[in-house]
Amino acid sequence: MISDYKCPEFEFMTIVDEFDTEKIFFKADAAKLIFDDDESYDISNVELYVLDDININFELNRRFINEYRQFDIEFESSDGWLVNIEECYFTYFQNMYPVSAVGLKVIITKGLCNKDAPVRYYKFIENLNLTKECEINEVKCTELDNLFLIKHKDKFFKNIDGYFYTKDTYDNIKYVFDNLYYLLKYYSAESASMRISYCLGDDFQRIKICLPSKYSNFKYNSCFHDTYPNTLFDFLNTVYDSYVRIKNEDIINVKLLIHYLAFIKRESYVEVGILISAIVLEVLTKNNKKIKDSNETKFASDLKKLIKKLNLDLDKLDYFFKEQDLVCEKNTFLSEVVKARNDIVHGNAVISLKLNLLMTTFVNILALKLFNINCAMHIPLIKENVFTSKFVNQFSIDEENSENVDDSRETDDNPIKVVEMDGKLYLPLEIFNDWVNEDDEFRLLEFETKEYGEECNLDLKMARLVKQ
Repeated sequence: MISDYKCPEFEFMTIVDEFDTEKIFFKADAAKLIFDDDESYDISNVELYVLDDININFELNRRFINEYRQFDIEFESSDGWLVNIEECYFTYFQNMYPVSAVGLKVIITKGLCNKDAPVRYYKFIENLNLTKECEINEVKCTELDNLFLIKHKDKFFKNIDGYFYTKDTYDNIKYVFDNLYYLLKYYSAESASMRISYCLGDDFQRIKICLPSKYSNFKYNSCFHDTYPNTLFDFLNTVYDSYVRIKNEDIINVKLLIHYLAFIKRESYVEVGILISAIVLEVLTKNNKKIKDSNETKFASDLKKLIKKLNLDLDKLDYFFKEQDLVCEKNTFLSEVVKARNDIVHGNAVISLKLNLLMTTFVNILALKLFNINCAMHIPLIKENVFTSKFVNQFSIDEENSENVDDSRETDDNPIKVVEMDGKLYLPLEIFNDWVNEDDEFRLLEFETKEYGEECNLDLKMARLVKQ
């Protein structure tokens, strides 16, 4: 029923402050001020004001000098709510007696939650353009039987544009909404927020309100064109499963990756854009399970492996960037990317708009392919109405060519014996077949194994045979 998805109205005591702004208001005669080390103090005459900030006034009969430690405040309000204000800091003193503080989040509870019982859960979205969305959208999610994105305007929290709704156990809900948090962060370039949640059970209510993101007050600025069919609903339905798969593989730090991808869209300084793009490439090529020092050769090798894994054609990418006049004819786009990554880290990069376009476009192509995104992204080099899936597909390796490649090489389970002499590696002549004379025993192969890491694959194009 449609009424099941409808969010109940917030029913709190409110007050109008001196700036004529209506805020949620709680008061209590007594409360506990608790520091991280379990040191606690009794406070009295507590007043809590909540809207886009969390302010607390109180009385405390103890002096503090330069006290900047973080603390929590807990109390039961006069109207029966259990209130927990977390990550608080003193803001004002009178004669060294603290009289006010601010908090980063407040959790307001009534009743007890049964973790095994399903609850109705609402997660509100602020500062997001949902005008092109349908009124109710069912989002595909393997972990939940039903998840809906619903347009909504709230008379109290003016910045709310909609909310997610589901009904499930609280543990399942927490996992899914952690994923949705990062996907919304990517879609909105971190300008939107989900700082308000409402959990409702048979005999249980829980409201959590956090401070807005420092970016959410900025003008809304999505990474994607938000006109139909490039809506948040379409984005989530194409990306969610890919995001969960990458997260569960735990090969790359996907949360850190999304943080920087969202950052690229907001960044207006060319040098910072190049630096963030270099960091994105570093995150993409780092294996969480095999963290090693990275040098220029290994980075280039790892980047090639990533491009191959994503089924992208190096030659097609190179042609595209040269056609856009971002890479000169004598160089390859990959060599320019690797050089830019090394130079920007060491402060030697020659900053230019072309280099910024090369780096940001390349990392966006990798991200689009990695997450299988089928929406139109803001990329300066392509037109607004071009879906990024069509844009990225032009760089894919041709399936016909890849499937028809006949690998006629015979395999041998017996490993080749490599002989070390005087710190150099020698290979037996028989592996070179007709290239050598029968009387010769070894040929010197000049290369450094450290450039290849633990999985040392000998590439004769990069080596030199020397006759003994």
